[in-house]
Parts: sequence; C-alpha cells; structure tokens
Amino acid sequence: MLKLTVFLLCSIVSLATFAADIQPNNPYQVFVPITQTDDASRQAAIKQGFIQVLSRRSGNRKAFSRPEQQAKLQAYATQYLQQYEYRKIQNHPFLVVSFTPDLDSLLPNFGVKLWSDEARPAILSWIVLEKTSTTWLTPEEAGPETELLNLAATQQGLNLLFPVLDLDDRQLLNFDEVSKGNKKLLQTSATRYNTPVILSGVLSEKVGQWQAKWKLLINGKEQSFESQPAELTLLLQDLMTNVFNRVAPVFVNAPPPQTVSTPITEASKTSEPPPSSITTTIPSDSKQPFTLQVNNVNNLQDYAKLQQYLKELPQVSQVQTLQITPNSVSFQLTLKTDNVSFTQVLNNSRQLTPNSDNTYRYVP
Repeated sequence: MLKLTVFLLCSIVSLATFAADIQPNNPYQVFVPITQTDDASRQAAIKQGFIQVLSRRSGNRKAFSRPEQQAKLQAYATQYLQQYEYRKIQNHPFLVVSFTPDLDSLLPNFGVKLWSDEARPAILSWIVLEKTSTTWLTPEEAGPETELLNLAATQQGLNLLFPVLDLDDRQLLNFDEVSKGNKKLLQTSATRYNTPVILSGVLSEKVGQWQAKWKLLINGKEQSFESQPAELTLLLQDLMTNVFNRVAPVFVNAPPPQTVSTPITEASKTSEPPPSSITTTIPSDSKQPFTLQVNNVNNLQDYAKLQQYLKELPQVSQVQTLQITPNSVSFQLTLKTDNVSFTQVLNNSRQLTPNSDNTYRYVP
C-alpha cells in the first residue's frame, strides 16, 4: 500500500477551508503541484484537478481541452468540489482536491465514456535508479522516489506493478539488461506478471537534476522516449502524462484481460513483494478455477503459513500464486469439490474471515 506521510504547511494552513483526507486509491482525489496559494491560484489548481479527474475517469484528455469548454469546466469544478487542503509530500507542496463521485455523470456531456477499472492494464515497471549507487526503483529499495512515482501514476489513473525481485526475477533481468531495454527478456517477465504493458528505463540524478531514458512496450510494440533534466517531481509527472497518452488510447475500449499468470513459487522469494492492485471474483460455476484474494498478509511468514493452510485443505488439489502485494495475496485454486461448497468451507474457517467484496482477511 502506498504510504503517504504528510504534514500541513504551517504557513498556509489557514487557507485550507476544507480538510482533505489522503486517499491514494480514491479515483476522485487528485494532487495538484502548486507554487502560489492566493485565491486565483487555488481556483486554477482546483480546475486543473477537476480536468485531471475527468481525464483519468474517461481515459481521454483531449475531450476537455477545447477553449469553449473552459468556463463550463470551471463552474463544474466548483459544483462538484468536495474538499481540498494544502499538503506537503516529500518536501513538495500540493493542493489535495477531492470531488464527488457523481461527476462521472458529466462524461457523456463531453462525448466520452467511463474507462472501467477492469480495462486498465497494470504497468510492469522495471526501472534502474542511479544516485550515489545503482538500485531498483521499487518500494523496498528506493522508498521516497517510488512514492513520488506512484503518486504521479495515481494522478493519471495508472496502476504500477513492481517486480517481486525474487531469485527468478534477478536471474532473468539485471541492471544492464534493463538499461539496454532487452525487449525479449522484458516480455518474458511480463508473461509472469500477466500484463501487456511494460515500462523500463534508467532514472539518474546529476548535480541535483534528474534525467531518464524510457522504453514502453504495449502489446509487444516498442516506444522509446527521454525525460529532459528536471526536478524529480516534475520529471515523474511528465513521465506518467506521457505514459497515459500512449496507454489510454489502446485500452479505453478494450475488453477486460483474462487472468493467466506464471506461478510465483515460495522457494524463489528473497524480498518483500511489490504494491499492485488485484481484483478478485469467486466464480459460482462448479469446478471452475477458484480465484481467492486474501488481505492482511503482511510478510513472507504470513504468506507461507497461508499457502500451507490452503494446500492442506482436503477440498484443494493445487494452489497457484497469481499475484502479491504488500498486504494481500491472490491465489488460483484447483478444487476437488464445487466452488459453492468450497466457499462455505472458507466462510467457516478460523484462518480466514470473509469480507463484503468476495475477498478474505487472513487471521494469523
């Protein structure tokens, strides 16, 4: 889970008339970078945030850029405004703005439809970070930079997926292969993580400025581009805007992807798992593959115990790990019984507590 440790800017806290809770997964909340805090700048930032949310919800930025629409957009931004607050994240000032979910009803007025969450691909991110030393840009190895990258992606409605960096990953790809943009190896890694989109590149800091070279693979088609020297926050925002502009047109009207993944084995794990988003459904048809998402799995010990528990259930013949996040695991189970009966077994389990969204909470 993206953890945002934020503090109010004391010098401007009196200007925040609404208190905005930080909700990283809220699609109606946006973080707008600011340099000024006067009324005119705040109104401009709220409008900018409103357009950003509309673009994120529809996957279409051009629909909200026509000059004749700007006065209407400003009025809508005020009408659908829920709350705002000035915040500082990683020493960068933002106006955090939240809008009401019913703004989705405005999309047909601009000739666009909702871009469903199911149609948004996870973007596998293989990024080399060069500072005083070379490391991977992942939450475990580069927390502050990854936080800003995740924030920039969230603003565009994009879902980043970081590699587990276990033994299998490290044997497949190293710093040099990612730096060269080895297409064949990157696509092999994407098969394991079941995603059609890969972002790879090298992000480096030189004399207080950041620059980068990127490669984006979408359904096997390769695109390369560069980020010119800039402050890190601005560079990452520009990167994710660029990725959005290339990814959204391909997937806005695409059908939801099928869930097929190469197993991540327990024996290969050598590091903490990455953040990502998992959608889980429990099928009702008899003898169909049973997909199970369990949260409150906070470390590898929890994961190992949960996996062993599932393997020992008499109704289960095979356990396959599909995907892992810092707090949850998604499994695909092959059953010896029907899915409805097995759901009843899970609901009566002491190790698993059912949630309202067809997921379960692990009880250690």
